[in-house]
Amino acid sequence: MQIHLDGLILHGYIDRLSLATSLDEVSAVAKDACREYGFEKVQYGVLLPVSAAQPPRLIMFGNWPDDLYQCYVGQDFLSLDPCIETAMSGVPAMTWDRLDYSASRERLAFQADMLSFGVRAGMHFGTRGPRREFSCMSYCVDQDPQKTVADMRYRLPFLHLLYTHLHQAVLRLEAQLPTGAVGLSGREMECLKWVADGKTSAEIALIMRLSEHTVIRHLANATSKLGAANRTHAVAKAFQNGIISL
Repeated sequence: MQIHLDGLILHGYIDRLSLATSLDEVSAVAKDACREYGFEKVQYGVLLPVSAAQPPRLIMFGNWPDDLYQCYVGQDFLSLDPCIETAMSGVPAMTWDRLDYSASRERLAFQADMLSFGVRAGMHFGTRGPRREFSCMSYCVDQDPQKTVADMRYRLPFLHLLYTHLHQAVLRLEAQLPTGAVGLSGREMECLKWVADGKTSAEIALIMRLSEHTVIRHLANATSKLGAANRTHAVAKAFQNGIISL
């Protein structure tokens, strides 16, 4: 009975992904599924090659708190995260009780930092695509890993299938964007518009009723997606490509 119910819930999310017309809608599915399946945090990211002369474009969304996001990106945890390593090595899905943090002191320190943010147990999914893109998605909870292993392994096939459809929805929407739009979310474009209007991060936060850290994150994402050197350069490229206008 429970398997049948979970299957119906999953198909509802897949239907929403097939009808999604923006990355914000795809992000909403990820967050709703996170709550529905009993997790506390979810994060999705994909690196999309642009050209040999440019760094890959990053699209990332989820419900990580600002301090966790800033710590993960600012301290280059991407290079230490065993989830990324196993996903890049070709393992498509894994629960975290099977991860090895003992490879180095740096990785043990990474584990301790993540624990301090309430990231204790979870699972992740990853894939490499024909365009040489790489994506990874994780769901996690702040619970004793030994008490959650059975639940994690039960939910893994449902969420792995959801991740597959979600990733395809991201690629579909990214491909439909006009040249230069590079998958900016509605929030990212709105932040760029306010920067173009001369507003600081603090002022934008007040206008949009967000934290300043969230505004900084949206602008950092937009800058990365546009292949810009800084937010001023990002605004210039956004105008040039017709993403924003006066």
